[in-house]
Amino acid sequence: MSNTISNINTTNQICNVQAKSKEKEIQHNIENTQIEQNKSQVYYGKDLVQTQNNTKIDNDLAALFQDLKGKDGKDFAETAYKGLVKYFGLDDVAPKSLSWEQSEGRPIVSDYRWYENKVVLYEDYFNKAPKEKQIGYIAHELTHLKQTTNILKTEGLPLGNYAVAIAVSDFKAMMTRNPQMQNAYKTASLNGKGKEFSTYMIQKGAAQTYKELNTVFADVLKQAKHPLNSPEGQKAVNDVKAQAMYNGADLNEYNNCPLEKEAMDIENSIRLAYRQTQNK
Repeated sequence: MSNTISNINTTNQICNVQAKSKEKEIQHNIENTQIEQNKSQVYYGKDLVQTQNNTKIDNDLAALFQDLKGKDGKDFAETAYKGLVKYFGLDDVAPKSLSWEQSEGRPIVSDYRWYENKVVLYEDYFNKAPKEKQIGYIAHELTHLKQTTNILKTEGLPLGNYAVAIAVSDFKAMMTRNPQMQNAYKTASLNGKGKEFSTYMIQKGAAQTYKELNTVFADVLKQAKHPLNSPEGQKAVNDVKAQAMYNGADLNEYNNCPLEKEAMDIENSIRLAYRQTQNK
């Protein structure tokens, strides 16, 4: 397995060239862009600032927490979802409601499926969590939705860049947890075709991803876009790069991926803010 992992890492470096070369085409447009504000404040446009022990809560968030009082179960979750959609400025891109499923034995509480534009809650686990964590999970997944749509709404950032980044990331995950893919790669490598196999799988995945993005986000892609050299545009470029480097099947990479770290930061900030209001 260690030899296979070594080969995978080498292959991933080769495959990442596609995403990185595309990034170079637009990097010169943003090299001199400076963001003086806090990234989260620029991106979310809200005054939610975490200090050592407290979070400054703006009026919109405080009003949402007030609306949640006395609510439980799906009523609590759906109310929190609608309020956070508004708070994050996602009214024009977010699904109208949450999707509910069973985990079927998988250790998963929530998920954002970009290929369906769905925020999914796995109710057998979600319902056992305290409300503070429930609202945090929803905020986490909406952060991923905002990351996705921010990329799609950036002028001058080709959709193909994002499709390749997702395909590279998906290939890494499959090579980590899919025995059939591992065996296919090993067979190709023994025949001197490891690089060709990886390139083919990534190109195939990118083509499918490109179609799905165009279909699922057809309305979003028609919306007004922000410039590449804006704070949102610079963040989009960095997020595409982070996506290409990400292996969601590796727990260490999950915890250190900038996309996940941002989502966890927002999740924790919302949880802290909610906890403060409940203690008053």
